[in-house]
Amino acid sequence: MAEKEELRFKIKGKAIVYQGYPENRVKDLVGILVKMKVSDQEAVDAFNENIEGSQYSSGDIKDMLDKATKAREERKKKEAAPTTPDKKSKEATKEALQKITLIYRGRQFSFEGLPSSKKHAVVQLLCKQADVTPEIAVETFRTNLPEESATDEEIWAMVEEAKAARASRKGGAAPPAAAAAATTSSAKKERSAEKAAKPANSNSTSHVDPEGEDMVAKYTGVSAEERDSIDKFIEQILNAPPMKIDDRLRENPTLDRQEDNTELLLTQRNQGKIAVYCQEGNQSGTKLVHATPTMSFEEFSSIVEKKFGKKMALSFYEDDDIIEMDDDDVFAMFLEMCQGPGGKKHKLICTDPDSKPKVHEDNITEEKPVENVKAAEDKAAKAFSNGELLVKEEKSYTGHAAAVYCCAFSPDGFSFVSASRDKTVRVWDTQKGTCSVMKGGHNDYVLSCDFSPKGNRCCSSSVDKTIKVWNVTTCSKVATLKAHDDKVYCVQYNPTGEYIVSGSCDHTLRVWNSESCSKIVTLRGHTLAVFSCGFSKTNGSKYVVSGSDDRLIKIWDWKAGKEVNSLVGHTGTVWSVCFSNNDDYIVSASMDHELKLWDAKTGLCTRTLLGHKVPTHNALFSADDKYIFSCARDNSVMVWRVEDGERVETITGHKDTVYHIELMENKLLTASMDKTLKLYNIGRQ
Repeated sequence: MAEKEELRFKIKGKAIVYQGYPENRVKDLVGILVKMKVSDQEAVDAFNENIEGSQYSSGDIKDMLDKATKAREERKKKEAAPTTPDKKSKEATKEALQKITLIYRGRQFSFEGLPSSKKHAVVQLLCKQADVTPEIAVETFRTNLPEESATDEEIWAMVEEAKAARASRKGGAAPPAAAAAATTSSAKKERSAEKAAKPANSNSTSHVDPEGEDMVAKYTGVSAEERDSIDKFIEQILNAPPMKIDDRLRENPTLDRQEDNTELLLTQRNQGKIAVYCQEGNQSGTKLVHATPTMSFEEFSSIVEKKFGKKMALSFYEDDDIIEMDDDDVFAMFLEMCQGPGGKKHKLICTDPDSKPKVHEDNITEEKPVENVKAAEDKAAKAFSNGELLVKEEKSYTGHAAAVYCCAFSPDGFSFVSASRDKTVRVWDTQKGTCSVMKGGHNDYVLSCDFSPKGNRCCSSSVDKTIKVWNVTTCSKVATLKAHDDKVYCVQYNPTGEYIVSGSCDHTLRVWNSESCSKIVTLRGHTLAVFSCGFSKTNGSKYVVSGSDDRLIKIWDWKAGKEVNSLVGHTGTVWSVCFSNNDDYIVSASMDHELKLWDAKTGLCTRTLLGHKVPTHNALFSADDKYIFSCARDNSVMVWRVEDGERVETITGHKDTVYHIELMENKLLTASMDKTLKLYNIGRQ
């Protein structure tokens, strides 16, 4: 048979890599989907994305999923079915020795033994501790044997019976509590307790109380020979000196290691603390520090600084993403990962901030040499109004540390999301002006964002080639969408929030299922970077429009995966495209300083709007499609009447390029290179 290969699936936006045979790819995918407990629709989406040229219908996929689910449930039932005593004894004889670790009050004891003997080992360990109490016994038992269903009373009874049996074997007196616990309504148990409690100077012969032994065997299911072996182990580790954890973390991992079959590892654990392994840059070695769940990021950062002797920039991997740690929220997210299931060790990457490479420039920001600052100021548009509209600035929002590239209102208008050159995505309270930063964000400039019409999520795209979907309530990441091979300049939801469209410098557009976060289709046709994209507003969002660095505007029937029309007219990069609310028109903004109005059905340019004397960045329609709003590098927003193309308003206020505008009813939101956002009220005479 051919050798296994490294195979990859992408399910719900996550990459899954495994070793397998290409011919079993379908079967493997079904198995993984069953384990992930995906919905039928998510399974269908996964097949469409991962199985090239799939001939399976939705019904076929659901049938395979149902059969695999039932088969898995049957296997689980068989595994959980009780075995007969004969079968159990046979299986026990075939058990191989394994390394078994017991934990008692923060100390770890490791030895070679049979898995079936672990329960007896725990009981024997407890009965030999002078400080053991019912509470400690129950906690220790449940820590080491989480699958056991014994009650608190039964656990303590096991310990007391073991104490009584141990005292009986030594010919000494059992502890009073042991004798009391051994007393039951059964006459035989009363006699057993009396024998176990006889004084050491009694003339009676020292012997093992068979009924006490039977009780321990009943609870643990371990033979007398196995018990003797474990008893020797317990005695050995109780008499051994404690070993410092520092010795175990040095470069020689075999320090003080026993070379026989009962390897002993005795360490002390820092209770209530979380071990964090710090790796400096690309070095292979790590340094150990400890954190606590209640510690702040600043406190932890100080500990790391003391460890390395200098201030360090902190980051960590989450799947393939590198997350920069710079506040309490991200620090808490990292600690949760460190305490997650599976015991996976997550390294903290510690880097000298001065040695970090400078980020590259993006194509959005225009160059402004010092000598041309005055010239740039001269390009600023002058305020103008013909009196048709009443414009009032209501609020200015500060918080971003760099240019704000994009913004989008929530469906109710009470909040909005923003994307910035400072690599953050923020959700703002429109009235209060406060904001929250999304946890575990992008690793480079954030170029675009949009609020889901459903109101529960938003999405963003970045120079780091990814799209991220966020929960706006918790500010936590829902998924990272990876498929583009270059910067992702634009993302937008369709009017129902079911789909997301994205455009990239890899020349493609992609449409995604917003719930499963799986890719539906890739649209190819542009020859240069795609800077803008958006869905049509009617007919079930059947069409997508895109604008590109190749100076073309394209209309796509995305569900059919084909280009419908290509609109030619601009002589510069097309920065922005948008359907009117009735889908009759498309408005575009370009580096050639022009705005163009297009007939969406014929693809003909019906009007060119001239007013901005600099590159225009964004344009859109008012809710009633009577006006077009545009913004540009002249620091202004201009308003145009669609009917005749007349400019009716020039809104000023920003101190630098206005990159993006957003409208909701009578509210206008603007995002600028001056690091601020502004909210305006737009009234009509």
